[in-house]
Amino acid sequence: MRVASRAIGEGRRFLVAKQIQQTSEAETPHRAWLIGLAAWAVPGLGHLLQRRWARALLLGGAVWAMFFTGYLAMLDAFDLAAGRKQ
Repeated sequence: MRVASRAIGEGRRFLVAKQIQQTSEAETPHRAWLIGLAAWAVPGLGHLLQRRWARALLLGGAVWAMFFTGYLAMLDAFDLAAGRKQ
């Protein structure tokens, strides 16, 4: 959408009239699809591709840390269920 505005002077106040003109919809860039697919496949990779380093480290690192913590907890749970002692 394209917004055209024009100011109309009225004493000390200004009124702004806006006209909205309909334009054709822009297509989503191919890079956006790539970033979305990468973010879905690997947590944090979408932010890395956008060069948002801190956010990639924070969010991606948190997801990976939870994944590995859960994986290690699962290993311990199966060892205890099988009757093995460490």
